[in-house]
Amino acid sequence: MQLIGYWLNRTDKALMGAMNGMLVESGLTRTAWQARNVVRGSAEATGADVDTFRERSTAGLELNELRPAGGVVSGV
Repeated sequence: MQLIGYWLNRTDKALMGAMNGMLVESGLTRTAWQARNVVRGSAEATGADVDTFRERSTAGLELNELRPAGGVVSGV
């Protein structure tokens, strides 16, 4: 019998693979999709809030890639 952590890891990998497969047509990854949803879902979020999120999360790399394309504005 496997520990719960094993099954959570397997589930996460399966979910990541399935989502990356669906998002590939949009040029996104699961992480990029999650980062965009956090930014979009935070109507009151300021640029400073986005910067804080970027600094503290693994999605920060995705947000850094969105910035030059105009997808994220900071310091607002």
